[in-house]
Amino acid sequence: MPRMPRRDAPGALHHVTLRGVGGCDIFVDDLDRDDLYRRILLVSREHRSPILAFAFMGNHIHVIVQTGPVPLATTMARIATGYALYFNRRHGRVGHLFQNRYHATPIEDDNHLRHSIRYVHVNPLAAGILRGHVDVLDGYPWTGHEQLSAGRVDGLLDLRAALAPFGETVAKARRELLSFMRAWRRNAPEPLKAPLA
Repeated sequence: MPRMPRRDAPGALHHVTLRGVGGCDIFVDDLDRDDLYRRILLVSREHRSPILAFAFMGNHIHVIVQTGPVPLATTMARIATGYALYFNRRHGRVGHLFQNRYHATPIEDDNHLRHSIRYVHVNPLAAGILRGHVDVLDGYPWTGHEQLSAGRVDGLLDLRAALAPFGETVAKARRELLSFMRAWRRNAPEPLKAPLA
């Protein structure tokens, strides 16, 4: 059966997941995570494709990305291929690192975007990588939560675009974001399993 064409156009928002082949880990250590972080930062800036959220897990990643003038497929291929070559070279392995293509779910409106940002950023809590409540994400570098909550302009995320669905001003949006994040467990059932890639 042929693959269905992806829905993509400049300005479209997507929740992207990229999984290790056969469930394999795609990170050995923080050097790997740092390489992928810098790679996403570089490619997203070159392709003018803002990143609104991210989470690096053991065997997969989540990224919320807005398509710029370059198609999402091209952006993701550059990130995934470059990282796989780096990872295989560094760890003396051969073959595919990622399972199939990336999976992309279109984000339809601001409410969907709010829930998607929260879903992505609480993934380490939902998976048991971190313990506690959402406040533990404040010092955790492998999601974008700390960048949003602290208003870090030097990070991967496009703060303006990521905070926009939470309020008209940055201060109001950050307050609403934190309130929304802290309500995560009270708002169950919110899906805790990512879509299959």
